[in-house]
Amino acid sequence: MFVRSIHKADAQPGSANGSKLPSEAIFVCQIPGCAVAIERNQLMCPTHWFEVPQVTRTEVYLTLDAWLKGRESLRPYMVARLTALIHVGKLHGIDMSVLEAKLDRVRADLRAELAKR
Repeated sequence: MFVRSIHKADAQPGSANGSKLPSEAIFVCQIPGCAVAIERNQLMCPTHWFEVPQVTRTEVYLTLDAWLKGRESLRPYMVARLTALIHVGKLHGIDMSVLEAKLDRVRADLRAELAKR
């Protein structure tokens, strides 16, 4: 998914012979400044995830499911995902202007996509 990841070899001390495989990735919460390890299929750590309004969390799940099943393009999921990230970032006083600009572009692309249907 669209999450930051770091290699276990970089995150943890490796053995002397370097037996850690660089392909083993640890995924971390997408909220800037949070380094909590998350599962590959999670967007953010549970603490931050439950700061997202229930309506937005549901929208993330529904749009991801629709995309994975081929019923929708990726854009509705991206809108829901960015909305969730921006919400939590703002709660913590983080400047989310870069993500807000990206959200505006994705929304414009989605409107153009829907107009073509």
